[in-house]
Amino acid sequence: MRYTAGMSGRPSRLALRRLILLLLLSLLLHLLGLELYLRTHTAGGQSGASGALAVRLRPAPAAMAARADVAGTPAKPVLPATPARPPAAPYGASLGVPLAAGPRPPAAGSAASGHANTTLPDPFTLEYATDLQGTGASGSARLRWRSDGMHYDAELTEDLPGGQSALRSRGTIGDDGIEPGQTEETTARARHDLLFDAAARRLTLPGGHSEDLAPGTQDGLSALIQLSAIVAAAPEAPASVDLLVAGAGGAQPTRFVLAGNEDLDLPAGRWRSLHYVQLAAPGAPRLELWLAPVRGWLPVQLRWTQGTRVLTRRLVRIGP
Repeated sequence: MRYTAGMSGRPSRLALRRLILLLLLSLLLHLLGLELYLRTHTAGGQSGASGALAVRLRPAPAAMAARADVAGTPAKPVLPATPARPPAAPYGASLGVPLAAGPRPPAAGSAASGHANTTLPDPFTLEYATDLQGTGASGSARLRWRSDGMHYDAELTEDLPGGQSALRSRGTIGDDGIEPGQTEETTARARHDLLFDAAARRLTLPGGHSEDLAPGTQDGLSALIQLSAIVAAAPEAPASVDLLVAGAGGAQPTRFVLAGNEDLDLPAGRWRSLHYVQLAAPGAPRLELWLAPVRGWLPVQLRWTQGTRVLTRRLVRIGP
């Protein structure tokens, strides 16, 4: 009985030891497996996180291309459009002819006065009926032209209720038409003279001041005849005519533009005419001329406007 009991007790202790070793080995294997699992997943998680971050930071292909273009070529700033500069305001009237502002480039079909083809008229005398719009005042005017082919003498006289005035221009005839020498403007209150010295190329203004004299410069009266002569010489009516006109304030460019054909009923009859208008800002002095081809392109009507003041000269009679 003792032997049997002793023999059966030993295997129980041995089995217990083996069980403990198996448990320890199993625990160790679990720990090793857990460590391997943690290492594997932790590394994978870090790699995944880095990949996700890289995706978030990497620009799209189009953005990369745009960035490459920007890096290669600096962007140009977009500037606001510059508004068109308005034309300069015109100068005031001088010696009976209002002057337009500043030099203007010749337009298509225009004629410039510096080197102009001209056909000057034969001697004439034009008599006008004068009307001052809005006042009921009326009067008379006379435009006289004399020339021997080498020299000329022109005079415009005006007789209105407010008094008499006269504008006289004398000079020579050159290759380009009229070349003024002296201009006299006389009113009831004063007299102003202009002197054109072609040899010295000087223009002397009222008060003694002088400036350079450009070729083709006209005075307020000769400009009317020169314009008519330029139109008469042209094969077709020029769309515009540029003149350099001298007045009390100096010489300034003046442009006349063709406004169209008009039929005028005047005291001297019915006339087909070309209407030329001086360019001027609203309210500034402006001169208009109606030139009749059947009368050698002479001005059969003249109109001078300044603000609300409108002075119209309508042809009454033509004489030598």
